[in-house]
Amino acid sequence: MIPQLDESNDFNSISSINSLNTFFMSEYYRHYKGNYYQKIGVARHSETLEEMVVYQALYGNHDMWVRPRAMFEEMVSLADGQTVPRFAPVSQQEYESSLETAARASDSALLDTLVEHFRHKGYTAEDFYGGCSLCGDANEFALDEIEAYLKKEMPQLSKFDRDRLTSQLYNQIHSRLDQD
Repeated sequence: MIPQLDESNDFNSISSINSLNTFFMSEYYRHYKGNYYQKIGVARHSETLEEMVVYQALYGNHDMWVRPRAMFEEMVSLADGQTVPRFAPVSQQEYESSLETAARASDSALLDTLVEHFRHKGYTAEDFYGGCSLCGDANEFALDEIEAYLKKEMPQLSKFDRDRLTSQLYNQIHSRLDQD
């Protein structure tokens, strides 16, 4: 819910109004510790009528959170003395770009690690399809090993993201082993 601009609101300058508009227009935020969140909306506490920001983590289990708006918008001091916003607004393009960069970096290193793991265990490309690469039957044991590795090394992944990544890695590992 977007509050109405009236006498009860303390807006004495155009910059205050512009700041409010920027806050309500931005949907993506980067927390000062680095994770990204999407603002769902602004609600009011039922007893105190305090404005609360409802937002969702864009990582892990995608948990939903609520925080007083004043705290959401406040500045925090870092260990080095720098003062930064607790949640800095970012564009959707910046958020998506950060995802692509992280995915490329982690997928490449992750793929190399898993390929070496399966080579060390003596797997071949044929093993990945139960000895029948033409029928395309996946080796469930290999899929389980990849998923277990992701659970251990990347616990922040949601089940959806882990399943997606497991499937992608399975096919990429097969391609790499096929080149041996």
